[in-house]
Amino acid sequence: MARSAELIMHKDSVFRIVLAALCLISLADCGGTKLLKAPNPISLEQPLLSVSDAQLNAHLDGVIVRDGPGTWARNADWDEYLVRVENVTDTPVTIKNVSVYDSTLTRQQTEESRRALVAASRETTRRYDDIDLEVKAGMSGEALFAAGAVGGATAVGAGAAALYMSSAAAVGVIGALVAAPVLVAGGITKSVNQSRVDDENQRRHTGLPVTLQAGEVRGLDLFFPLSPSPRRIEILYRATRDELEHILELDTSALLNGLHIVTE
Repeated sequence: MARSAELIMHKDSVFRIVLAALCLISLADCGGTKLLKAPNPISLEQPLLSVSDAQLNAHLDGVIVRDGPGTWARNADWDEYLVRVENVTDTPVTIKNVSVYDSTLTRQQTEESRRALVAASRETTRRYDDIDLEVKAGMSGEALFAAGAVGGATAVGAGAAALYMSSAAAVGVIGALVAAPVLVAGGITKSVNQSRVDDENQRRHTGLPVTLQAGEVRGLDLFFPLSPSPRRIEILYRATRDELEHILELDTSALLNGLHIVTE
């Protein structure tokens, strides 16, 4: 009788351990970074913003935010900007850097590393907390919706999509969404999922500097930490024609007004 009771208790303990393990794995699967099976499409048929100078044309084709069109992974804690540049001279132009300036005019640098992006997004959240503003990843800002920067997208425009193929590597899967760290159990599953997102992020990211030959058009797939209500995108480039550095700015203050800032 005692032997049977011990056996039952042993089986019950094993069952509880297995159940707990399954729960932990389930939590990791639900809460962590994970690639989506069917990425959402984004329309790239018309640029959201355009600006030009004597050497360069620049267009903002799209902005990918958490859970918006272009998403290929869930729980994004940073953004992806699709910037198209065209060398309108007869000599090479080198894109040296691209920066985003948020509502406090703090400069955000493009990053390839998921960890660096998440860390910078956390720092942004803390910085805005200090001025009593809540920052949350995702779609916000009436102007953003109206412009169609995110949301209301249909199919990817084939012409614009082709320009991003070297970094995004898939027609209809232009744009990226990468996850914030989630403190859940099941570390192995979480680590595998994050590793897959890391690989995809690096594959899509356009490394700078990039040199455009005479007349060349290039799509830049750029990842930035959360940049609340960004005021402008700044493109730093060097023109071979005059051997000088120039800055071309896209004013996003109206288009992206209120992005990531919680108002309720």
